[in-house]
Amino acid sequence: MDNILLDLINKKQYEFIGEGYISKSFRFIINNKKYILLQGQLSDSFSCYIRSYNNIKFLSNKENPYIISINIPSKGIELIKPRKNNIFLKNGALIYEEINGLILSEKYFNKINIDNISNKLSLFLKELYLIPVNISDIQNAKNKLISEFNDDIEIIKNYFDEKKFEKINNFKNEFLEYIKNFNEFHYVHGDLWEENMIISDDYQELIGIVDFDNFGIGDNAKDYASLLDLGFDFVNNLINKNEKYIKNKNEFIERIKLYQKKIELEDLAYILRDNNLAWRMDSKIKNLENLHLI
Repeated sequence: MDNILLDLINKKQYEFIGEGYISKSFRFIINNKKYILLQGQLSDSFSCYIRSYNNIKFLSNKENPYIISINIPSKGIELIKPRKNNIFLKNGALIYEEINGLILSEKYFNKINIDNISNKLSLFLKELYLIPVNISDIQNAKNKLISEFNDDIEIIKNYFDEKKFEKINNFKNEFLEYIKNFNEFHYVHGDLWEENMIISDDYQELIGIVDFDNFGIGDNAKDYASLLDLGFDFVNNLINKNEKYIKNKNEFIERIKLYQKKIELEDLAYILRDNNLAWRMDSKIKNLENLHLI
């Protein structure tokens, strides 16, 4: 595929789709098939693509695939190493066959079939929940979660004055205390917000989930918290569908609220690490105010 892809890049025969934190996405037509190429925007983008590639291979292994309820970007998936002599691929790329459909953006919220989509999403979450977790991996996952959160808070601490930072610091202590005593870890998607979901052209069905960079062992309340943009009623409906796998609904909802705050702080730290994302700061600060974190 390399020579064909390089030829298309040189001829600029591709379509820009959108961009996120670490990637710009483009559509290529190769041998009459549509492909999505994620083009690295940061020096460490390729390390994220390696994780995504390995995670997708793990989930879609031919002998015993863990995810069968929904499409994930496993067909034609390839890593493209960074190329110093090619400005388009200087930070590397990840390419895979496109899952045909629409990215679930906010403009479709009033058109989608909520029940159909939540039904399919509940199956996906159940499949993740049921993947066996090695007990020995749980402490490593916990340590990683604590370490990464502490790093994020240190970045954020330098941005706010002492008075504004006080509520964030209180939340940090609350979250770390919670994690130290929490042991119900399962596999999670890790970034299950709406724009990582692919819906059918008629808005009726959820047909795909993408972006598995953050897949791993964690607290499944985070995946539910990532879906709150679709509304609490949607998330509550999802909880009810998977009630068999949730020991205490009220306690689970409190965990979701905890992760709602943590996700906003993660995003803020990411923005502060990258000057190119400064344009998102105003809306992020507003979100923190709404959650009473500042």
